[in-house]
Amino acid sequence: MDWMESSGTGMSDMPNYHSRLRVAQLGATPRMVLGLTDEAASKALGSPEIYSVAPVGWLDGQTLLVNTQGMLKKLDVISSKFAEFCPGSFVAFAYR
Repeated sequence: MDWMESSGTGMSDMPNYHSRLRVAQLGATPRMVLGLTDEAASKALGSPEIYSVAPVGWLDGQTLLVNTQGMLKKLDVISSKFAEFCPGSFVAFAYR
């Protein structure tokens, strides 16, 4: 299970918006797997401009597709490492 939490606002004189990506394992022994802040994501991606990492969907059992300011990235939730996926924004998964 994944979700994004946020606090603050970007619309004030002193913007104080912050986000956190959370990933949890459900089942018999639920546990938090990842709690990634926007500051940690910025550091991992080497960019001071990251203010939000929004979960999009799972690519496999440990790789989460995330949207970050016009880029789609793969996030390994075990190692917290990002990898390139493609430029753009997520629209939809399509299955046939």
